[in-house]
Amino acid sequence: MDGLIAYLSSHHIALALTIAAAVLIAYFIFKRLIKLALFCFLVALGVAGYFYLKQPGRTWKDVSQALQKTKTQTEKVVETGKKTYEKGKEVYEKGKKFSDSVDSLIGKDKEKRPEAE
Repeated sequence: MDGLIAYLSSHHIALALTIAAAVLIAYFIFKRLIKLALFCFLVALGVAGYFYLKQPGRTWKDVSQALQKTKTQTEKVVETGKKTYEKGKEVYEKGKKFSDSVDSLIGKDKEKRPEAE
């Protein structure tokens, strides 16, 4: 490995070719993702251009209103998710207690239950 690094540091053309090959490999790996991102960007740009040409004065007001609405709705979704998580935790604890009480009624020992280590 040290020999490869020494060779690449002393031969700049080989280093450039290695970097170019790595970039080319990465491009082919992420080609579909890049195409999708470019397509989404172009669609968004086209929609924004359409609305700008349709009503130039209102576009920035509409964008700022949409961003504000998105922010408030995102905050609501996050709060709902937190409440749902807490409720799920409570239900899990109740189920665990219920399972333990059923096990004690049946007569299963806790020692027989495998514990996670």
